[in-house]
Amino acid sequence: MKKNIRNTLTIILLAFIFNLTSVRAQCRFDTILYYNFDPGSTVKKLIARTINKYNASNSVLEILDQSWNSSFNIWENTKRTNNIYDSNNNRIELLYQEWNIGGTVWENKYRDLFTFDANHNQIEEIYQEWDICCDVWANNIKVKNIYDLNNNLIEFLKQTWTKVDSIWKNQIKENNEYDVNNNKTVYTTQYWDNNSSTWMNGTRYNYKFASNNNLIELYRERWDFFKKKWTFVDKELFTFNLNNKKSEYLRQIGINDSVWINDNKIIYEYDLINNETYQLRSEWNTDISDWENRGRSYSYYDSNNNLKEKIDQSWDTFNSDWENSLKINYTYNSQNKVIEQIVQMWNYLNLHWENYYKNSNEYNNSNKLTFNLIQLWNINNNAWLNNYQYTYEYAPIGDLIAKDSYNSWDTLGLYFKSHRREEYICAQLVNSQDIRKSNDIQIYPNPTNSNYLNVILQNKSNFELMNLSGQILIKGVFNEGNNTLALNQNITNGFYFLKINDLGFKVIIER
Repeated sequence: MKKNIRNTLTIILLAFIFNLTSVRAQCRFDTILYYNFDPGSTVKKLIARTINKYNASNSVLEILDQSWNSSFNIWENTKRTNNIYDSNNNRIELLYQEWNIGGTVWENKYRDLFTFDANHNQIEEIYQEWDICCDVWANNIKVKNIYDLNNNLIEFLKQTWTKVDSIWKNQIKENNEYDVNNNKTVYTTQYWDNNSSTWMNGTRYNYKFASNNNLIELYRERWDFFKKKWTFVDKELFTFNLNNKKSEYLRQIGINDSVWINDNKIIYEYDLINNETYQLRSEWNTDISDWENRGRSYSYYDSNNNLKEKIDQSWDTFNSDWENSLKINYTYNSQNKVIEQIVQMWNYLNLHWENYYKNSNEYNNSNKLTFNLIQLWNINNNAWLNNYQYTYEYAPIGDLIAKDSYNSWDTLGLYFKSHRREEYICAQLVNSQDIRKSNDIQIYPNPTNSNYLNVILQNKSNFELMNLSGQILIKGVFNEGNNTLALNQNITNGFYFLKINDLGFKVIIER
């Protein structure tokens, strides 16, 4: 039973890791549109959007979230975050507000105030919440940081505000020490005792490094309030081979503040090019004062040094033999990208491998992930059952422009009951005449307070002017050279997107 539980936990962890596949845009997200789909439908329904504003240094000034009211065909504010920066582009204030629909005003919720030193290290943060009774900011939490001459954090202090006394009270303090190579050698925690108004020791970590800065020892201590001294908790020892690869991990437990007792150990082996090929895990048996096997794994690689198979085995103490436990197989494309991962578990009764989990990926010609499907094995009909699915769309220049997420597979209708979509509009908006130059495209004045936009480009191109709902207001063709886009009075003040071929530009009308 213990072995089955351990295997199940291993599978869950692996499934979680496999699901961490992330796709990020190379551009800056200017606007994100969110859609829902009715079960089994391919018609998207607009539900919300996020509009981001940036300063000239590409730092976020504002994040505005709005929901789409389909009954009145209008956008309704929900929440927003505003940031203020100093002359060095350090964020010195974060303000979070929520929209009051009834009062049609923004209501303060909380804010963070930051202070920096000359080296751009954050030395103070004050978290405040809005007091709706008195219409003032109320202190809540304060954090102070102290750094050494090498910009290493040497002290972290957390305090909380007490309304009764109107003072900051200590809560937690953390101190760090470093060697000449800026490796952290000591980490200590302390807690404030209100009764004695003094700091009480909590835990202490001691780090030891080799001459090449490899961590070779870490031991933890706990403060004994009765003995008034540090007592051993545990110790971890790391050994490295001549190629600077970890060859052994050893954990020991402190007993009676004087003796170290072995707890568990891992031994690592590698091939000639430093790929890990073998791992042996063992635990210390105090009754016989010797190591006992617990688990081992073998790893195999293809000619491109990609991991193609990993087999994990557990030790059968009753039969004193190794038993299969877990197997993972990987398949790659010509660009060494994983296109399939299959996890199998060993059936101890029938003595064969059984499917459990599969992760399938597809890529475009630029080797960017376009499709990800996660499936679980259905033992009732011996077939893969869809679990989650993600698809990704890109512009020709490589920017991520859309992501679809699916879950809750309907086994009867053979479709995902839940389908969400995000569309990303990438545009560079700064306080200058043109908001973006790409392939020699220039747009000005922007923002415009007139009834036209000037567009200069090197090649004849198709264009579409859209509102933030994606509705096309004007479409046509720009010629090579100078072009004038007329904006009639039906196009009211606000934000719009000008799509030129496959490039998106944000334009602002402020008459």
